[in-house]
Amino acid sequence: MKKLLILFFITILLAACHPPVQESYRWRVPTQNVPGENFKIQVPPVDSAEIFLPAKFVNSDSFIILIHFHGASYIGKYATSHAVKPAVLANIDIGQGSSTYEKPFFGKNKFPAMLAAIKKGISARLGRSLVFKQVIISSFSAGYGAVRTILRSPENIGLIDGIILLDGMHTDYSDTNLVFPQNLNTDKLDMYLAFANEAISGKKVMIITHSAIYPGAYASNRETTDYLLRKLAIGRIAKDKFLSTGMHQTSEAGEGNFFVFGFDGQTARDHVDHFHALPYWFDFAIKILTQNN
Repeated sequence: MKKLLILFFITILLAACHPPVQESYRWRVPTQNVPGENFKIQVPPVDSAEIFLPAKFVNSDSFIILIHFHGASYIGKYATSHAVKPAVLANIDIGQGSSTYEKPFFGKNKFPAMLAAIKKGISARLGRSLVFKQVIISSFSAGYGAVRTILRSPENIGLIDGIILLDGMHTDYSDTNLVFPQNLNTDKLDMYLAFANEAISGKKVMIITHSAIYPGAYASNRETTDYLLRKLAIGRIAKDKFLSTGMHQTSEAGEGNFFVFGFDGQTARDHVDHFHALPYWFDFAIKILTQNN
C-alpha cells in the first residue's frame, strides 16, 4: 500500500511538471480545385513549372508572381487565389533534398532565364503581354536550396522583391568531428545577409519562419536564424500567441521589412504547418510591399 501511495504522488508530481500537450487547431489548406487557368510550361533550368492564374484575376495584365519551391501546388493556388492583389503562381516541385533544388540554379543567368521563360509562357497562353509588378519567391523545407543558390548571384537580388522561407534554412556543421557539433558552416548562410539588409532598409521584404525541430545531423532553422540575427545585430523578443493558422508563436525578431517568426513544435506535423501557412505569409508580404509603393 505504501509503495502504491508513493507511486501515486510521483505520478501527480510529474503531471504537474509536464502538463499534457493540448492539440491545437491546425489550419490546412483545402485540397479542392480552385477556379482558374492551370497549365505547365517548360522553364529551364528545371524541366517545368506548374502555372496557376486565379479566375478572378484572369483579365489583369499586371501581377505579383509567386514562385514557390517544393511542395504540392494546391497550397500556392489557394494563396494566389485569395491574395489581396492580382497574383499568379509558378510552382516548382522537383523532388526531395535541398541539393535537388540547389544544383539547377548554379550560374548567375539561371534565375533570370527562368523568370523570363515563366513570363513568356504565361503571356503565350493568355495571348497578351503581361507585367510582373513584383516577384516573390517562397520555399518550404528543402526548397530553400533553390533560394540559397539564387542569392549567391548578387545580380539576382534586383529581380526579387520578396522572399518567404518556411521552416527551411539549414546548413551543415564545420566541426563534425565532435560528438555535439556547434560551429555552423556559414558559407551556406552569408548569402542571405545582402537581401536581409535590403529588407531592413525597406527596399524588399524577407520573412523567415521556423519550428523548434533540431535535426541533429545538420543545423536547425533556429540555429541558422540565430546566426543571421547575430550578424544583423537584431535581438529576439519572446512571444506567446496563436496565429489564425493555429500555430503557436514563441518568438519574433526583425527590423524594417525583415522578419523572423519562431514557433514551437518538433514533429512532422508541426513542420508541415509552416507550408500550409503560405497564404498567410504571402498576404503579409503583399501588404508590406503595397505600403512601400
